[in-house]
Amino acid sequence: MIRVAKIFKKVFKDPLYDYIKIDNNICEKIIDSKYFQRLRRIEQTSMRCLYPSARHDRFIHSIGVYHLARVAINALKKNGFVTISDNNVDNEEKYNLPEAREIETIYFSFEMAALLHDVGHSPFSHTLEGYFKEIAKRDENGKLYSRDILEEFYEVAGKINSSVEEENFEEFKADCNASGAAPHEIASCILIFKCYKDILAKIAEERNEDTGKTSENGIKTLYLFLARCILGALYSNDTDINRFKNCIIKLLNSSIDVDKLDYITRDSAVSGFANTMVDTKRLLGSLVFAIYSDTDKRQKICLAFQKTAVGVIQNVVNSRNALHTWIYAHHKVAYEGYLIETAVKMIAEKAEKKETPQEFITKYFSTDSIEKCLISDDAIWNLFMDNRNIPEVEVVISRNKRKKAIWKSFAEFQAYFSASDNITPIGSFSTEQMEAFLKRDGNDNDLDDFKKYINDFSPEGEYKFNFDIVVNKTKLTHIEHNSIMIYINNKLYSFDTIFSDLYKKAEVPPFFYLYCSKEDKIKLSENNYKYKNKLIEYIKQYPQFRLTPC
Repeated sequence: MIRVAKIFKKVFKDPLYDYIKIDNNICEKIIDSKYFQRLRRIEQTSMRCLYPSARHDRFIHSIGVYHLARVAINALKKNGFVTISDNNVDNEEKYNLPEAREIETIYFSFEMAALLHDVGHSPFSHTLEGYFKEIAKRDENGKLYSRDILEEFYEVAGKINSSVEEENFEEFKADCNASGAAPHEIASCILIFKCYKDILAKIAEERNEDTGKTSENGIKTLYLFLARCILGALYSNDTDINRFKNCIIKLLNSSIDVDKLDYITRDSAVSGFANTMVDTKRLLGSLVFAIYSDTDKRQKICLAFQKTAVGVIQNVVNSRNALHTWIYAHHKVAYEGYLIETAVKMIAEKAEKKETPQEFITKYFSTDSIEKCLISDDAIWNLFMDNRNIPEVEVVISRNKRKKAIWKSFAEFQAYFSASDNITPIGSFSTEQMEAFLKRDGNDNDLDDFKKYINDFSPEGEYKFNFDIVVNKTKLTHIEHNSIMIYINNKLYSFDTIFSDLYKKAEVPPFFYLYCSKEDKIKLSENNYKYKNKLIEYIKQYPQFRLTPC
């Protein structure tokens, strides 16, 4: 008797991967849900001010990441496990593979993590996600206090863990703390636990029915593992099963993962930016599990790429670095983000409401705002339209009121502010001191002081300028030593070691853009850049940019 599958496929046409097939029950229960559909109204990037055609959203990105996750898992199923030869292997503690049912459960949970990894993204994506970090609350006495989003996450995750007894919760919390996850990743996990727990269990049950299995011998959802995939929270408890799980976590959160692969290729394609091509099919199709002998005489497992993918790995590094250097860090993109964030702050401060600015922000930027109000980019634009009388909002709406960048790239900035620090005398300008100042996290007060200092610039009392400052911290791909392994002739090699001539630790030190009005910029250019040169020398005299004894 031939068994007919109950779960059919629905098809999405995608410009990158052609046709993406997804189980109809996943479409109906997750993709068609109001929280996932909200992602159609969350713009993927802030680069449309630079590339008008970049009108893609978190919805199609999430589907693309899910597709790549499936490609990766299918490749691992096909290519299987390879054992790296070692003369001492008989004397070592052998690696114990998980049972087939455990592996399928891990794969299923990973696929759901890939699909839902951005479901809690804030309006305007990364531009405003910092507002998710702390949530304004009032206690039973009406006293206002702030609550970190991680506290909310652990409260929700603790309830999940206690109901399914999944793992040691203190270890889970420690690993999550160490992951340094972004606010939108934490928010996504909270929303999944609140809104998709029963749905994921039902989808797992239906997949078991479709394959002729039951809940006892079939797959289930590993909720905390799913969260670990999204947060990049690797298991610190070094057991055989956890090593296997860590391999899968890295497929969604590492130097080269399915999330990065989709946004690199998608952002390049929709913008028209002539970037290095990344062959995702060739890259993910080369994945294998490699069992190797570690220095502690134990067999362990890791992900590895076969030698056919080496060129693609280099392309991933080059392509991602090009996007971060020339697109995401472009002076127009940086200024767009600055204007939007400033506008939201001013609306919160000037809102004629009983709540504080922090409470006003929480109304729009919290998991509650997503769950109850489906807050998206539209809501923030409506907020802007209702507050057009605020000058900072008017600048967002009207492009002809925007300021111009005095320098337009890190290369130009470096030409103005480079110094050989190894021979810099005490009291002189030091690039090292400047970079240390710009690297500080949470230095809003310091930046306010710096902005005040720059806006006091009035050469010879002849002219008063007005500047805006935006600090830029470009994220370039840095492949940690031994993080990407290449399988060649039954041996493992680290990508950064065997390609040391190609691989360099690419870094762009933090720098800042300075913006002024069109009239001010013309003034700076007069008389062979007389005032511009004076401005640069004036900035170099800022006390925290000058070398002082320790």
